[in-house]
Amino acid sequence: MDDGRKAPSAWTVIKEDSFALVCVVICITVLLFVPMTIVGIPPEAYLGLAVLPVGILFLAWRVLTIRRIFLHGPEVEATIAKISYLPPYGPPLWELELKYMYEGREYKIRQEVFGRRMVPWREKVPYKLSDKTVLVVDPRKPERTFLKDRFL
Repeated sequence: MDDGRKAPSAWTVIKEDSFALVCVVICITVLLFVPMTIVGIPPEAYLGLAVLPVGILFLAWRVLTIRRIFLHGPEVEATIAKISYLPPYGPPLWELELKYMYEGREYKIRQEVFGRRMVPWREKVPYKLSDKTVLVVDPRKPERTFLKDRFL
């Protein structure tokens, strides 16, 4: 590891990253669906078997990418410019608009926030306007960032 920096575990990435979570759900769905249909071997079973390795590869790619960014990406301070609650029903999901400076350029990004640190009541969002937070930036693509406190 780089100068004592920590990277999130694969389990943390799955819990906190929506893309990784979707990959896991797809893989589990395929694993449950294929054995039920394998007796008659309908065409859907072959599609499921083809999707499974793709889902696993995407999951591995996402976990490794996030771990690489946490190990080698610079940390920058960001300011929360806007907080939106999405949707009016369903699981708690917030969208944060963050502003930060990286290599002399100002960036403004949006990040969806959900997962173990969220509570299902709108008024208890753990972030406030103008709060400062730390982002880990992908040096290859500075628009790709991750909230450090969500993953570590």
